[in-house]
Amino acid sequence: MIRLDVVQGSEAWRRARMGVPTASAFDRILTPGGKPSKSAEGYKFELLGELMMGRPLDSPKYLWMERGN
Repeated sequence: MIRLDVVQGSEAWRRARMGVPTASAFDRILTPGGKPSKSAEGYKFELLGELMMGRPLDSPKYLWMERGN
């Protein structure tokens, strides 16, 4: 496990996660039954897009997400 000393949600945190599959999105890779998810290809292209653009893709901020931070 890689541990970074950055604030969650900060620009440094977003850049560290750029192009990297994360546990919070694992359902977009595999289903609970262990089969590939139907959204796996789209997720792959999102991650590749981040790497190609050299910046994280913008994601919407919802009130409940802010509260979690």
